[in-house]
Amino acid sequence: MAKERFFNGIPLVDNLYPDNRKREGHWRYRWPDGSMQNFKAKSVQEANAFAIEANQVREQRPQEDAPESALPFWAEKYIEHREAIDPTLRNKAAWASRNRAAIRQFAKQFSGIPVSILSLKHIRPWWDELTGNAQRNKKSELNRFCNHLIAEEVTPNLPPHPFNILMMRPVGMKKRARLSLEEFWTIYDTAPKVGLEYIQDAMGLALLTFMRRADLCSLRFDEHTSSTQLWKVINKAAAQGKLKRLIWTYQKWPELKKIVARCRERSLQHKRCPYLLSREPERKILGDKKEHHYQVLPDRLSEDFATVRDATGLFIGTDADTSPGIHEVRALGSFLYKDEQDQTKVMNAMAHSDIEMTKHYQSGHAVEEIEIGIEELPLERLGGQF
Repeated sequence: MAKERFFNGIPLVDNLYPDNRKREGHWRYRWPDGSMQNFKAKSVQEANAFAIEANQVREQRPQEDAPESALPFWAEKYIEHREAIDPTLRNKAAWASRNRAAIRQFAKQFSGIPVSILSLKHIRPWWDELTGNAQRNKKSELNRFCNHLIAEEVTPNLPPHPFNILMMRPVGMKKRARLSLEEFWTIYDTAPKVGLEYIQDAMGLALLTFMRRADLCSLRFDEHTSSTQLWKVINKAAAQGKLKRLIWTYQKWPELKKIVARCRERSLQHKRCPYLLSREPERKILGDKKEHHYQVLPDRLSEDFATVRDATGLFIGTDADTSPGIHEVRALGSFLYKDEQDQTKVMNAMAHSDIEMTKHYQSGHAVEEIEIGIEELPLERLGGQF
């Protein structure tokens, strides 16, 4: 039986989870295939009622394979085919957390429509409801999936690359606030107080190495460390076909050496977890995304960082979507090197392909002070007196 979980002191029904972005009134329900359904509820009791009903539905639903006429059947066939052609996909975080999940969500959305009649007329209303960011993230993989269906000659009503035909919403600009150095250390010092000491390790690694959260979570002692160095092939650069192995020599990075040593000590407490970032899990179920019970996945890192950040009280009244996340530590790290004469060194350390992206990460931290050179207008020009 799963460990009992609580929200504001109220027990949560099995398979019910709070919103991972901490939005008030938003909840998530986990279905047997691992997909998460987002929904709104005004209270914990209302969310529990939804989950109870959903649990009853899943118990009554016969656990049968999807018929060949249904899209979920072809989704699993496509996933199997993709992973057979490219076995490295199974080890890529983007495939497991985004692309593969997008295929299964899409298939589930249209599971009631026979694949032989599926057309743009069916797809477009659902597509138009997605945000610009969601459309951008799903478009390429959904196009591949639909092209696979066309090659299998099971979707005569779908044109090639159908999602190139549908209109796209504009992509929303990220609005997260930058993190100051003072705020960084306040969050850092708060982590142990809320029982999330490993967040200090993550923050230190992110500040010194500029790594993204997926790279931080994939760091392993047996693959990326030695007695003298830390190294990493950056995931995003590798996915773009631009292999970059970044190397930090401890002789030049003594603070980094201390962080890695502390991660190793924590690993010994966590059943010798091979990953640098480790924490005691809330549930003792390994799942299909983790290799070790104490391993930290990217979403968990973001959620735990947000928990520590909110515990500081620094961003009270600030929406969760705009408060700094773990990624802003990377930006802060690059900002600390803004005075470096050769900025290409910072660009290479961040695995950026151009200097403009590096400058973007460094911007937004400091406020330029400009003394106004013009003088106040005389009263006759102002037309009155304040």
